[in-house]
Amino acid sequence: MKPTLLHLCLAPCALLAACASPEPQPAAPEPTQASAPGASESPAPPERAVALEDIPHLDEVLGAAFSRAGVESLFRAERLELHGIICEREADPGEPYLCEAFPFPIRSTAKLTTPASRAEVLGAFFAGVAAPGPLAMCFEPHHALVATTGDEQIVIQICYSCGQYQIDKGEQSLGSGAIGEAGSEVLNRVLGQTHTVPPGELEGRPLAYWLERFRAGVGKAEPSELEERAVDLIDDCLTSGELPQAELRLVLAAQRARLEHDRSAVCAVLQRTISDSRHEPARREVLSWVAELAQRPPSNSAYRARLLELADATWDLLSEPLPEPPLTEEQRQAGVMSFDEEPTASPELRALARKTLATFRWAPADQIAWWHEEAAAVEDPQLRKQLLLALKPLPRASD
Repeated sequence: MKPTLLHLCLAPCALLAACASPEPQPAAPEPTQASAPGASESPAPPERAVALEDIPHLDEVLGAAFSRAGVESLFRAERLELHGIICEREADPGEPYLCEAFPFPIRSTAKLTTPASRAEVLGAFFAGVAAPGPLAMCFEPHHALVATTGDEQIVIQICYSCGQYQIDKGEQSLGSGAIGEAGSEVLNRVLGQTHTVPPGELEGRPLAYWLERFRAGVGKAEPSELEERAVDLIDDCLTSGELPQAELRLVLAAQRARLEHDRSAVCAVLQRTISDSRHEPARREVLSWVAELAQRPPSNSAYRARLLELADATWDLLSEPLPEPPLTEEQRQAGVMSFDEEPTASPELRALARKTLATFRWAPADQIAWWHEEAAAVEDPQLRKQLLLALKPLPRASD
């Protein structure tokens, strides 16, 4: 097995253990005389203090990923803190940050001051280490454990979405390893978070912040670096379609303002939204807008080509396989599986796509003819009928 974190890191972490105070042992209960028959029962002995051995999942990671001395140095550190961090940017002046080597803004903090709280958080972390998931090539941590004793500080950054954790001491890397999602809900609860990354937030800042900079850069010959970043984020935001409906409309309004200055780029974003997003509200909003754009034939050839790509994306949406009927309870019990791996367009979205495609009346005759050929070749009679119905309003011999 390839050595990870505490094969590599917790030898230095063991230095922390030497500085940590020994764990207090529970006092032995005072001896009591045996109770006579009928006498009241003696008080229950005091509860045993939480010890290192009480950390959940400890046995599953000892030796495989962590040394006992390393875990002990974390458990007994003078200070142990759990942070929610924003890894996408560096902290602004005056904003609290993780450490000098990783100046990520801190979103929230939980100080783990009791053995019970330390055991809970370390056990949640070990739960993911004991059951690692698939590794991604990225590393975008949004949780961090920081153990400090004297001048020594160990930082464990955790990225549940990428399936990795990384351990550092100052600027020295001590190792890394794989981690699964198990335990992430405990860390979020301890931090008082309902989400690892709050919805409607981009790179640790609210959507309104980026929309303001997006609008400021529209039409500029040389937008600032922050304005260019805002354009990328807003484009990604629309393509992913993960925003609530109200915020999605704000993004579309910003793109409308940009349309007169960068038509081809905006159309490319809309095309990706129709083709790639599995978020129906985003696709509905974009299709409604595309229908407006297609009402008037464009004079610019590049813009015209982009609009026709939007028409093709709308056609592809209509051409998606029809949804499979839901499985019956008897089929589920029999172990039958659905092969519809991705959600397909709803009937409502298909109806909107059909109306949108009908607005491309200025499309070239050869393109409209190609759509008809594609529709006629579809084997499924129900889908073929829907496609031909969508093409009916389009002229067959006009350009």
